[in-house]
Amino acid sequence: MNRFKCPACGRNQYTSADTADGCIYCGHKELSKMEILEQEVERLKQEKKIRIATVDRCVMCGEIIPEGQQVCGLCKHKTELEETISCIEKQDLFL
Repeated sequence: MNRFKCPACGRNQYTSADTADGCIYCGHKELSKMEILEQEVERLKQEKKIRIATVDRCVMCGEIIPEGQQVCGLCKHKTELEETISCIEKQDLFL
């Protein structure tokens, strides 16, 4: 199976043929065969320049966290503290 990408619309199409006549989505005549890109991705994986996410990470600091959480305990504590300080500052404005 070969993958071709249309430079006009950016969509991919697949065919068992080695060539494609044109984009089936927008009609653009020239398509790029994507075998070079796939080889480049494989090379980068081998050089460890692409990090494959196999663990959950904190959205704020990138630390590894238990599955199902979005932030680590430290970042959660920091945001709760910032919210508390923000609330206190707002209360001082009304006094």
